[in-house]
Amino acid sequence: MTRRAFTILELVTALAMSSIVALAAFGLVGMLGKADNVTSDAVDNAVQSATTRTAVSRALQRLVAATPITEEVDPDERATSEDESDTTANASSARDIAPGLSADLPLEVAVADTSAPPYFDLHFVPSPAGPVPRLEIVCETPPIGRHQSTLPTADERLSLLRAEWLGSVRGAFELAPMAGGWSLVWAPIDPPGEPVELMGNLTHCAWEVLLRDDQGWRPVHAAYLQPDFPIAVRLQIASASGAEADWLFETAIITEGR
Repeated sequence: MTRRAFTILELVTALAMSSIVALAAFGLVGMLGKADNVTSDAVDNAVQSATTRTAVSRALQRLVAATPITEEVDPDERATSEDESDTTANASSARDIAPGLSADLPLEVAVADTSAPPYFDLHFVPSPAGPVPRLEIVCETPPIGRHQSTLPTADERLSLLRAEWLGSVRGAFELAPMAGGWSLVWAPIDPPGEPVELMGNLTHCAWEVLLRDDQGWRPVHAAYLQPDFPIAVRLQIASASGAEADWLFETAIITEGR
């Protein structure tokens, strides 16, 4: 008894069916890969958003203002020229809110030492793509852990000891360019350190502050003394992977050395 072989039509049909099954399997693998990438991006966005929000919230809840310099000024003193000192200008403002004082009673005013950088400074810095926002602050402790790939130098160790003694650190939330966008980082200034990335692949980042005069949100502001600090800070960000956030942070300020 002889066995009948497959015909050409049967072989072609079998090959066609196997090709369809293989294409379907490859398509399913591709779909699973895309779904895995989407899930991974969503997880990364959630982790980076949480890290960014926590770091900014910690920083703004531990702001440090400059220690004011108290000076005595004659309340009847009058400005004699436009180039008078900042102390006289502050005294004039104090007279406006405390009228009726005797000419014999000295007036004490609190002024800031403006020879040092502001303790809160929201401004724009130039970049190849145009001006970008930068928030430099002084706070009690770093809002996020330090990344140190090398041993600190003697000057860096001295800065660390000085920061521990004063109970304050200076740093900045700034944008660093990266492929396809920007990266929001915390950059330690005093004591110095390596920048720590908070959120990458950003396509939009905007800061605004609300002051006590309630004249609306402002994109730039600088302050030394506690009364001049904003009562709230707003941060808006968006990334190329689809993450978006619009956060509002209340501030808490102490005076350095008190």
